[in-house]
Amino acid sequence: MSGSPIITATLAELFIKQGHLEKGIEIYRQLLAKEPGNAGYIKRLRELSPERGLGEGIMDFREHLNGIVNSVEGCLLCTLMGFDGIEIDSARAKELPDDYDLPSVLIEYAGLLSKLKASNMNLMVGGLKEYEICSEKAIALLRPINDEYFIGMTMTPGGNIGKGRYMLRITAPKFVEELS
Repeated sequence: MSGSPIITATLAELFIKQGHLEKGIEIYRQLLAKEPGNAGYIKRLRELSPERGLGEGIMDFREHLNGIVNSVEGCLLCTLMGFDGIEIDSARAKELPDDYDLPSVLIEYAGLLSKLKASNMNLMVGGLKEYEICSEKAIALLRPINDEYFIGMTMTPGGNIGKGRYMLRITAPKFVEELS
């Protein structure tokens, strides 16, 4: 048998483990060209080559996340995350306090959001549109964008919740489009 090898993420990881980073990155770029919304490929490319970007024509989720962080007063962190708690991408405010482990907070809230989503369906009240959690140190706004992913935002208690909700609402369709 001759010809080109079957291109898979496993093949890319084998090249990377063997020290052929460029070949691994190229395979991930080819995979992403076939599946432009594959969040796993996007995340891995970003890990492997953060300084190079994702390539022409490939959506950079961080652009949307930074737009939210920069336009909402008091926003500390905005992330695109799976309901399984795996972060796809995030943007942080410059003044993020060192004593806040906000990514871990959102991971925990992902589990809670999954349970709420299931409860809503079991109770036949419809899909979950938005969830807000207010604590002493932070406010979390969580907005599902499809069955697999949600946008999570954490902000200071004095942050602009209304603007945050608005930005999540108008940005969610952009993620839906890029992930489909």
